[in-house]
Formats: sequence, C-alpha cells, structure tokens
Amino acid sequence: MKAKEWNMRDFASIEELQVLSNLEVLNSVFITDNLTVNERFKKLCNIAIIQFEAFWKLSSMNKLKEIEAIENIKKIWKSWL
Repeated sequence: MKAKEWNMRDFASIEELQVLSNLEVLNSVFITDNLTVNERFKKLCNIAIIQFEAFWKLSSMNKLKEIEAIENIKKIWKSWL
C-alpha cells in the first residue's frame, strides 16, 4: 500500500485556498474564451497577485484594529485603578 500523496491544499492557508479556487474558476472561463495557455497564465498570475495583496491589506487592517482594541481595553482598565 502506497503512502498518501501530499497535495499543496494540505498545507495552504484559507487565503491561499480561496485564491486557488478563484483561479481555477477563472481558468475555466478563459479556456471557454479560447485564450492561449500563455495568455491565461499571465492573466491568472496578475489576478493572484491582486488577490493576495487584497488579503494582505485586509489582514494588516485587522491587526491594526486588534491593536487599537487592545489599547482601548488597557485604557479602560487603567481608568478603573
């Protein structure tokens, strides 16, 4: 019996899985539109970059909100002392 073959999805983050899923859908649309492999590859690479940048910005904004919330909680706690 052969050991399990690993798939990149086994180790991907939620964001990576979302981008991969989006790219798979778009690739099928581009195939239907008769784009060449090279055209599809270029488009999909650019789209992946845009989507990862969007996730990174959202993640950064959420981290800043978390830091701000923590600072606000600290201020409230200190005011009770």
